[in-house]
Amino acid sequence: MGVEDDEMKRRKHTPEQIVRKLREADRLIGQGASVAEVLQHLEVTEATYYRWRNQYGAMGPDEAKRLKELEVENARLKKLLAEAELDKALVNVMAVAENYPDLKASTNFLDLQRQLADTENQLAFARQYYNDSVSTLNKLVATMPWMFFAGMANVQRRAFYQAPAGQTTPPTVSF
Repeated sequence: MGVEDDEMKRRKHTPEQIVRKLREADRLIGQGASVAEVLQHLEVTEATYYRWRNQYGAMGPDEAKRLKELEVENARLKKLLAEAELDKALVNVMAVAENYPDLKASTNFLDLQRQLADTENQLAFARQYYNDSVSTLNKLVATMPWMFFAGMANVQRRAFYQAPAGQTTPPTVSF
């Protein structure tokens, strides 16, 4: 594997760029170019070309962009689901503690409760930090001269974190 192959593997392509390259490949092959010539022209490996062909072959640029947006949204929803499951587990632990007074008095359980409270606080801080960062980014993207750099780097406005309904406050614990 040569230096050129290493450089090709490091380059990231957006879904839109991939679709454009696949269309270019179709055009070149239609003009009689061999696959090897097309790969050299596109500056991609054969494995990458066929992987792209399988994943994006029948898509247009708009569909590829939408696919990428859906993948990002799917990842965000998975994080939200994990947080909701953590919150649900916390509520279940607290409910068990209420039913067993001996457990409530245990030093280990008290330490667990303190750790859970710390985790909730860290999550709240991380959410606030994210929203502050998004606010700063959104202001920069809309002001001079950053808007020019943001456009060149394909940086766009981001959405603020919104907690799912019913998940805006940490679970309450009473002893």
